[in-house]
Amino acid sequence: MTSLLRWAAKQRLTANITVPRISRPPTYRCLDETERRVMIDQLANDAELDLRDRVAGLLVLLYGRPVTRISRLQVVQVTTNEHGTLLALAGAPVVIVEPLGSLLADLAAKPRGRAVTATSASKWLFPGKVVGQHIERLCNRLRRLGITSVAARTSALLPLAQDVPAPILAETLGMSEEQAAHWAKAAGADYARYVANRTRNLATS
Repeated sequence: MTSLLRWAAKQRLTANITVPRISRPPTYRCLDETERRVMIDQLANDAELDLRDRVAGLLVLLYGRPVTRISRLQVVQVTTNEHGTLLALAGAPVVIVEPLGSLLADLAAKPRGRAVTATSASKWLFPGKVVGQHIERLCNRLRRLGITSVAARTSALLPLAQDVPAPILAETLGMSEEQAAHWAKAAGADYARYVANRTRNLATS
């Protein structure tokens, strides 16, 4: 109908009219929850995988961290205390869930990378091939494990935004209040469908 009205106006068959555009809410592509759980379990338990890939992948799948920010994490952002392993994602350090916390602490104790030697310490949690630089192409490494950043991040951020108030989400994850409000709104619109899909997948698994 909208196309017909626009065509009629263009052919001067009707008076000048303005056809408002219908604003549709954006859709969010999520991982299948069963698939996400399989990925998390593999990264958490498969000691044959590179420790860097395990930590980076879990930060995406559990905390929705952008890969570009993960690659720039520094060793000083990781601390430990009686509560466990903490990571300063933005402001105050956040206690990281296990087993990611232990994996993160292991990586911070001995960062891996071609440029890291016994005599060259690195400030980067994910050192690159060149001394003093962080890792490049981390996205490619994770993609080989089946982790695509957009879908994996969305699958983590929707439930977080459902459970955590937007101001706290913004402060904890280092996003703007506008971004946090955006995710909170998206969670209200999309999370019901996300939970329904997850429940259905778990029931049939």
